[in-house]
Amino acid sequence: MAELTRNILQDWLPVFENSNLSYDIDTPDISVFVRMDRDAYLRIMNNLIQNVLRHSGASQIAIAVLVDDHKASVTVTDNGRGIAQADLPHIFERLYKCDPSRSGGGSGLGLSIVQHLVSKLGGKVSVKSEEGKGSRFLVVFPTVQ
Repeated sequence: MAELTRNILQDWLPVFENSNLSYDIDTPDISVFVRMDRDAYLRIMNNLIQNVLRHSGASQIAIAVLVDDHKASVTVTDNGRGIAQADLPHIFERLYKCDPSRSGGGSGLGLSIVQHLVSKLGGKVSVKSEEGKGSRFLVVFPTVQ
């Protein structure tokens, strides 16, 4: 998972730089094994990163792969405008859009696709967000022993 994440992020680095988005990437140099569909994981990561670029108004993004005894996780954190507390329970719903005047468009499908794919792979996705401070998406998968 760490190597796949690094490979995905290599393609995003020029986009971050062209968007004046500072970035911090932290992936362990150890092998992290999870049951994974590469295409699904690529879509998950791309959707989460695209959300930061399109909707957050962030100047910073941090992406980290974390590993403990029985799970591996990836976090995508930004310092953008955050998500209103009233919207948080709904952001993974199909076609749900936060306040259109702030969201920068979008179809309302990206995060529902993320949740569907993560669930299909046996994982869980969650978000913590505070308006004016940013958001942190956490995707957790069980590791293969």
